[in-house]
Amino acid sequence: MLCDPKDAMWGLLHDASEAYLCDLARPIKRLPELVPYRDAEKRLQSAIAVNFGLPVDEPESVQFADKTMLAMEARDLMGTLLPGWEKWDRFLDGVEYRIGRTWAPGEAEEIFINRFNELKNPIRRNITIAEAASVMGKYAATKRIRKAAQVESSLFADAA
Repeated sequence: MLCDPKDAMWGLLHDASEAYLCDLARPIKRLPELVPYRDAEKRLQSAIAVNFGLPVDEPESVQFADKTMLAMEARDLMGTLLPGWEKWDRFLDGVEYRIGRTWAPGEAEEIFINRFNELKNPIRRNITIAEAASVMGKYAATKRIRKAAQVESSLFADAA
């Protein structure tokens, strides 16, 4: 909802690669030792983007929205921003929304699926969570994504 409306599906799926890899905190992900992880994440995210008919490169508005959300989470969920976070203040200019509470996993899933329905086919009726999971499963089962996930898994198994 924070990115340019034409980039909304990219925004919704911007962390989809984390379904196959894992979610790492930004400071950890940026360690020099994790270059292979970042490369794997980029390749996998590119495959997902292509699969959904999106441009391979993450749009600027999605990057800005992601940083804005990070700054909002830091401000609203962690209290006063710690020293060093001043650089994030620029992402909060003009942002009046405050995070009042976090969502339970089931609520987050429902909101995600409703937004996916809205963006994927605005004319079609809302589908159930089970139907959406089936649709997402079909996308995830494509050879391209499955192969990318296997290659990345073996890359990390070999590194371990």
